[in-house]
Amino acid sequence: MRWAWGLTLGGLMAVGLTSCSSGPSLASFIAKADPICAAINRDAASITSPTDFAGYVSFGSQTADQTRKELSRLEALKLPGGKAKDKVKELLAALRKGEADATATSDKTAFGDFVALEPTVKASAADFHRADTAARQLGSKQCGRFQAELSAQAAAAAPAASKAGFIAKADAVCVSTAQKLDGLVLGDNPSDSQIVVFEDQLLAVEDKQLAQLRALPQPSLDKPALEAWLTEMASELDAEHHFRDAFAAHDRAAAKPWLDKINQSTLEGKADAYGVHQCGSQPTPPA
Repeated sequence: MRWAWGLTLGGLMAVGLTSCSSGPSLASFIAKADPICAAINRDAASITSPTDFAGYVSFGSQTADQTRKELSRLEALKLPGGKAKDKVKELLAALRKGEADATATSDKTAFGDFVALEPTVKASAADFHRADTAARQLGSKQCGRFQAELSAQAAAAAPAASKAGFIAKADAVCVSTAQKLDGLVLGDNPSDSQIVVFEDQLLAVEDKQLAQLRALPQPSLDKPALEAWLTEMASELDAEHHFRDAFAAHDRAAAKPWLDKINQSTLEGKADAYGVHQCGSQPTPPA
């Protein structure tokens, strides 16, 4: 059996996947499958890996559309027999699962669910990697190729995109807060009661801002930094409440240490450092 020594690894695998049962040979199946997948790869060449949060909407939908097209054509082929049939089914199942996760990526991003972005993108990348591996084991050079390459790039970019999604939501909260505070003015030499009225109006808006920011889901990798920012915001608001209460009690001396604490705030610096500029030191003025 000296001739067997010349078999390549791919040849050995193909032999291992072949058995004497009904259905076309594995080679015959691949000869039909690869042109189908090659055509899909050409159609998918215009799909680009997303570079921002919004880009995942079109990336997910386009990847899912091309994968569904590929699946419909591959599933129309008669499957090979024996062990090869099981491996082809593994390939098709992985493509089907990847398509579902790519669709979920598009849907969740369109809905603004930036926290769900990272796990769904990584799930589709894992699915398509399994499909690509199964295709290579079958001897295919085309099937699962574009999905595996693009989804891996998209998964690598997902953490930054998830952060960008949070920033967009947080910036919107701070812009809304600024608009509500615009025009809120305390005149010269105000009385204690005027200061209390002013502080009540101010605190009603700022307390709501903190609640809205806390309600935003946080990107997993950034929870410590965001929690430090929001904890300091809560502490500053607590000082502002004490400042207000001192004037309500007509005790201006008691108000001073609370005002000093407010003036020592590093909130804007933390917001600037994270990229939430509308909550930072140089927000866009309200329209």
